[in-house]
Amino acid sequence: MEIQTFQGAGYECNSFLIKDRAWLLVDVGTGSNTDSLAKAISKEGGLDKVKQVLMTHTHYDHAGGAARMKELTHADILVHPLEGRRISSGDMTVARACFSNESIKKFDWSPVGEGETIDTGSAEFEVMHLPGHSEGSIGLWEKHGKSLIVGDTVFADGGIGRYDLPTGDIGELRRSIERISELGVENLYPGHGRVVLGRGSEHISMSLELVRSGIL
Repeated sequence: MEIQTFQGAGYECNSFLIKDRAWLLVDVGTGSNTDSLAKAISKEGGLDKVKQVLMTHTHYDHAGGAARMKELTHADILVHPLEGRRISSGDMTVARACFSNESIKKFDWSPVGEGETIDTGSAEFEVMHLPGHSEGSIGLWEKHGKSLIVGDTVFADGGIGRYDLPTGDIGELRRSIERISELGVENLYPGHGRVVLGRGSEHISMSLELVRSGIL
């Protein structure tokens, strides 16, 4: 199993391609670069290998390209139901949180939530519900390799996701960071910024110190 990073620039999020017997793509960006991302994945072996596409949350910078990626891959789009149901009903409260002048296209999705596992072949990823940045934020924990794909809950060097957007909550964010701080993370894959390979728990501890400091 390999986790390949497609680094986001500007407002674009990082996307992660888990290459195994069944490929899993995590987050797809605003949609501006969806075709470019798909082309890059094709060069890695073909879009037909992507069986599932998971959204860590449905802010526009992570899920704006979901409908287009589904067209290109025919993969199942996995979303926490708290946010998926909003998309289906046309409620873009979360999707427009950072981009008030932008909107995402509706897309068919399948629910995924706390405690479920995604089997990619040689690895299993546990789904963790990590609210705080948004109500349906989720992470993926691969225990064997101690790797955590964490969305916008925390970032490298002690950063934390915004909690002042619709459905965000500082108390829930703190509890989510406390939870992941107990995992012993080695490799940290955040939604923006650099990936941390080795000693990821130290970066999470810095994030926890910040959120507990009371200076936010």
